[in-house]
Amino acid sequence: MSHITIDVELLAGTDIENAIKEASMLAKNLNVAYICFDFNGINISISQNPDVNDVVRQYHEQEKYIVG
Repeated sequence: MSHITIDVELLAGTDIENAIKEASMLAKNLNVAYICFDFNGINISISQNPDVNDVVRQYHEQEKYIVG
């Protein structure tokens, strides 16, 4: 498995669930460990196979750093 992470920026208006799904697809397509982004002040790192519902839950609980 890759040990590479890539930081990306999301367009304004993107919802959290779509952001997670798109980041996961990008991680798979590029074969990298994580796609990382800031979502409303919360740092999120998404792997190739995240539990989307768990990441959304953590986001709504306002955890400052989420890995999924």
